Amino acid sequence: MNWVFAIIPLTDFDPVHGPFLVSPKSHKLTRVIDEEAHILDVNRPDASQLPDFIDPELKAGDLLVETTRLLIECPDGGESKFLLRRDADTNCWELPGGEGWEEEALVGWDVGARVGSLQALTRTQLGLEVPWMSYIEDVEEGDGVCRVYGFSDENLNVDALANGHCDWFTRAQIQQLLGESDAISRVVELWQRADIIRGKGKACNQSRNQFE
Repeated sequence: MNWVFAIIPLTDFDPVHGPFLVSPKSHKLTRVIDEEAHILDVNRPDASQLPDFIDPELKAGDLLVETTRLLIECPDGGESKFLLRRDADTNCWELPGGEGWEEEALVGWDVGARVGSLQALTRTQLGLEVPWMSYIEDVEEGDGVCRVYGFSDENLNVDALANGHCDWFTRAQIQQLLGESDAISRVVELWQRADIIRGKGKACNQSRNQFE
């Protein structure tokens, strides 16, 4: 089944109205009963297999996001280069990142942000400290939705980051490698649009030095 599972609340969910609880990745426990059937049906998962329920603290219009990834740009003279990471399991090129989470100390206007988790992921995967990042868009990834951010720094150590698991590609090389309709190609194109003014987002745990 080619589908995406998402939750968008029509009203605020809080302790007074619920709260709304989610079992992360529980939707992946369902399986198609008969893939050859004209009308597809799925089995109901065993309740004992459900992961622990959490309160995602969703507000009206929020989108429940599972993964988050970072587009890392290094302006190199007249042409920028972007860092891709090869997945060890699929051997496919992808943006750094993975399963994301929200910080505990969220402020009201930052619900849904994945900056803190993405900083931790890039620190683990690349050994790179990312001081800020800018939201680009939400894209489909697997069975869920991925929140994609961007970061640009002309002083990055490109040789250290190109370590066999990662490598740098120009926009044209990405389009040739993945195709112009690929999500990463579209993200790069959107990131380089000159008519969009972007801000620098920081994690909630950086609030004390947010304007430094």
